[in-house]
Amino acid sequence: MIATTFSWIALFLYSTYWSEHYDIIATFAVTTFLISLLYLNYIIKAYEEKNALSEELSNITEHANYDNLTGIANRRTYTEEIKKMFKEKESFVLMFIDLNKFKMINDNYGHHIGDEILKEVAKRLYSQLDEDDFLARVGGDEFVIISKKKKVFLPKFIQKIEDNVIGYHEIEGKKIHIELSIGISMYPEDAKSAQLLCKCADMAMYTAKKHHQNNHIFYKDIIENNIVE
Repeated sequence: MIATTFSWIALFLYSTYWSEHYDIIATFAVTTFLISLLYLNYIIKAYEEKNALSEELSNITEHANYDNLTGIANRRTYTEEIKKMFKEKESFVLMFIDLNKFKMINDNYGHHIGDEILKEVAKRLYSQLDEDDFLARVGGDEFVIISKKKKVFLPKFIQKIEDNVIGYHEIEGKKIHIELSIGISMYPEDAKSAQLLCKCADMAMYTAKKHHQNNHIFYKDIIENNIVE
C-alpha cells in the first residue's frame, strides 16, 4: 500500500515536471540529435576526403613511376631499379632494346599508329618476362629489361623476345613490320658501376643497329671480336 502510494506520487511529480518543462526537454533532445547528425556527417566527410586524398596520392605516384602510354615502368623507376640491383650485388643482365626504323613508321603512318606500336611492343615484351624480371620504357622507342637469369638461359630468353616481337603485326587494320636491335651487358663481367654498365648495353645496342639490324649483340662480343661501333 505504501509502495503503491509512493509510485503514484512519483508518477505525478514526473508528469508534472515533464509538462512544465516540455519545451526545454524537447529542444534539448532535438539539439542533441542534430549535433549527433552533424558530427556523424563530419566523420563521414573526413573519411571520404581521406580516401580521396589517398587515391590522389596513389595516382600521382603511379604517374610518376609509370609510363603514361604503355603502362610499364618509366625511366625514373628504371633508375631506382638498377640502383637497387647494384646494392644487392648479385649478377644480372641489362638489355637495351630499340625499335628499328621507328621514325619511318611515324612518318608513313602517323604518330597515333606509332603509339599503338609502342603499346603492342611493351605488351609483347612484358608477356615474355618472369616474375623477377623488370621492364621499362626509357625513351621514345627505347625499352630496358633487367633480368637475373643465368647465362645458360639467356639465349632462349632472347630468342623468345625476338620471335614474339619481330615480324608483321596488324595495327588498326595495317600490317606493319616491327624490328628490334638489342644490346646486352652483364654485371659484374662487363662493368662494376651502373653508369658504365648502361654505356656498355647502349654501345652494344647501337652496334647491333648499325651492323646487324634485327639482331642482338653482347657487349663482350664487341670487345672480343673488336667490332667497331
